Amino acid sequence: MTAVLSSAPGPLQLLPTPEYGNGWLKIDDGSTVISLPRNNDPYNEIYTVRGRWWSMCEDYLINPRPSKSPPREQREIDADWAGFSALIHGKIKDFHHAIKEKYHHNTYAFFGSDREFKAYGTVCWRTTFQSIRRPPLPRPEKDVFNAKPHFYGELGETRTALYPGMSAGQTVPNEVFRISEPDEEGDGTVPHRSGIAPKEHTGIKSMLRVSVGHEPAYKDSAMAREFTLRSIVQIAQAIKGTSLDYE
Repeated sequence: MTAVLSSAPGPLQLLPTPEYGNGWLKIDDGSTVISLPRNNDPYNEIYTVRGRWWSMCEDYLINPRPSKSPPREQREIDADWAGFSALIHGKIKDFHHAIKEKYHHNTYAFFGSDREFKAYGTVCWRTTFQSIRRPPLPRPEKDVFNAKPHFYGELGETRTALYPGMSAGQTVPNEVFRISEPDEEGDGTVPHRSGIAPKEHTGIKSMLRVSVGHEPAYKDSAMAREFTLRSIVQIAQAIKGTSLDYE
């Protein structure tokens, strides 16, 4: 997944833009909650943060390869990361800036939003540390934030944080974090806050909220199909009297 997406502008352009706001990525270690981004800059604060246990992109998976020469392998990994970072700060950021608040003056939109189809409004990494002998270990914010992966190869829903100053052989007090479940009503892919985002913009003629999943929206919702047909008719009627009008 990383090898494909890290070099594909299209999927990466679906990442949250600065308009999504601050605080949508959270790290909860049981005593402190860190919320990112803080300065409305997800490109530098999240997407291109390298080598942390919570990093979005793991550099060694961009172009996974066996190598008998570790120095050569590291040089290649560094080059791969440079390419990924340039993509984020180039085509991805530029595209986000280009479409900011851009809506056609004759726009109709429907979106799915229901508790049955939850999506990620925020993403939270929470500690799984539990012990009968002592409560979760208090950690200064900088430790949780700057911790490195305890070991490579964790590809599922958990990550083990190696705190600065701890050796890789120690398992305590390193902590395991698990990613949260989807937390916001939506369509199973897009959260409510994104679906309704166009509402306040000029040019939006009509919007409809329906209870339907993202992929089967037209298949499963007669209301969505009827709204779309009505929208097409309205758009076609608006062409009358313009240069696009056919006699």
